[in-house]
Amino acid sequence: MRQKLYQLHLSQLLSHWRKSKNNNYSDKRKKDYHENLSKIISFLEAEEIYSFTNNQILERKYVLDFIFKSIEFLDSSVLSTSPHEIVYCLEIALEDWIRDEKFIVVINLTRIYL
Repeated sequence: MRQKLYQLHLSQLLSHWRKSKNNNYSDKRKKDYHENLSKIISFLEAEEIYSFTNNQILERKYVLDFIFKSIEFLDSSVLSTSPHEIVYCLEIALEDWIRDEKFIVVINLTRIYL
């Protein structure tokens, strides 16, 4: 049964991925991150899960959840929706706070309806 649930989860991810795989980013690092996600997704698609144990399937599900979250944040960081001023300010602050670290600023936009 876990295999069927995993396949469903993977199918949902692939559907979500198809919508976001042509995203346009202002930052090359986001594009690179997106391409790395693509490699992981390709690997997951090619796996034969029928011989996996329940723990292996659970591990893969955690990877799928991570990719879902990554896509969610990347989708909110595209050229057409990203508030560039906020991202710029965050980058300046992070450079001051985290001097030797590489980082990518992604945001998750939510709309509040009153």
